[in-house]
Amino acid sequence: MNINANNILGLLQAADLVKARLQGEFSAVHGLSVNEFIMLLHLEKADLLRLSRVELAKRMNVSPSTITRMAAPLEKLGLLDRQQDKRDARLAFVLLTEAGLQKVDEARVTFEKKADQVF
Repeated sequence: MNINANNILGLLQAADLVKARLQGEFSAVHGLSVNEFIMLLHLEKADLLRLSRVELAKRMNVSPSTITRMAAPLEKLGLLDRQQDKRDARLAFVLLTEAGLQKVDEARVTFEKKADQVF
C-alpha cells in the first residue's frame, strides 16, 4: 500500500469527524468530552485503576501536561484522584475513583449507542 500525505490527512480528518459526531449528545448527557471518557476508559482497564501521568499520556498520544490539564476538572468532580507512589515520591498516579467507575459505566451505554449510529 502506498501511503502519502493525502491519505494520512484523510485519515486524520475522518478521525476528527467521528469524534465530533460522538461528542454532542455525549457531553450534554454525561458532562464529559470524548477525550475525558477515553481517559477514564484507559484507567478502568489499568491494574489498580491507576496509571502514571506519563503512561496515560503515551496511551492517549498526548503530552503529560495535557493529562494534567484534563485530569484537574475530573478530580474536582471526584471522578479521579492523585496517588503518590509509596516507594518513589517523584512518581504520581492518576487514579479512577468509585464515582469515576460509575460514570464510565453510565457513559459507556451512550458512547456505544452513538458509535453504532456513526458506524
